[in-house]
Amino acid sequence: MKILLTGNRGLICQAVEKKLVGNGHQVVGFDLVDGHDIRDQAAVIKAGKGYEAVVHLAALLGNDEIESAEEITRTNLLGTWNVLESARINGCRKVVFMSSVDALGIFKGEGVPDYFPIDDDLPCKPTTPYAISKKLAEEMCCSFSSTNDIPTICLRPPGVWNEQTYFHIVENRRQRPEYEWDPYWEYGAFIDVRDLADIVVRCLETEFNGYGCYLVASDDITTSGRTTAELARMVFPQVKWKTQADYEREPYRSLLDCHRAKETFGWKPQFSWKKFLDAHGYGS
Repeated sequence: MKILLTGNRGLICQAVEKKLVGNGHQVVGFDLVDGHDIRDQAAVIKAGKGYEAVVHLAALLGNDEIESAEEITRTNLLGTWNVLESARINGCRKVVFMSSVDALGIFKGEGVPDYFPIDDDLPCKPTTPYAISKKLAEEMCCSFSSTNDIPTICLRPPGVWNEQTYFHIVENRRQRPEYEWDPYWEYGAFIDVRDLADIVVRCLETEFNGYGCYLVASDDITTSGRTTAELARMVFPQVKWKTQADYEREPYRSLLDCHRAKETFGWKPQFSWKKFLDAHGYGS
């Protein structure tokens, strides 16, 4: 399959490209570092000519200190629109869009979930420019697929980690234990970049019709020792649980319920916090 990969210079895309090439696919990148602007519709349409699928990751990441709300929303929404237009004009077979758990409006201290565990049905209440741009881009993809008969798959990962990130987390918690939940707790959620690359490839290689939006995360939480339920009760004692039985059997189970992504694409994360700790002698 010939695939256009936007934002290909980034951490995630490098892992995705490596996985795609390893599976025998042909990949061409489109990144601002190389002078390719996702906001330039003509350039995006030209780049997509002859390609069977698009994996769209190019975006501003919501750094309010250096990016204005206008820049974030304009780049992320216009960029997604341009990718979808390119897919339509060029007759692509599929679009995979990298959204974010931020679309839920409960990460980075933005809000409180309606219930635990967090699943694909949780109502979205984004308030920041970045989170809103991701949610609106998802809706754009949904409308696009309903009118153009081109499948779109949106993925909502939490923090994406490479090997250095694991060590960074361990060191920061060693220096300041409350770093785990202060200034805000991210529900212990993360995904290894290699697992994220795997689900992207599975999205492209699996027969799929219509529109879908899926949470994707590791199977366990990152924790300094407290169980998932203990941390949840400590940080969000007011949040009710839909079910706690799974967390009694698996005390460190992820608070992100990704069963739909797993069932739809035959995917299972291979990397976990526990595996990292065991492999590097930190203990379980």
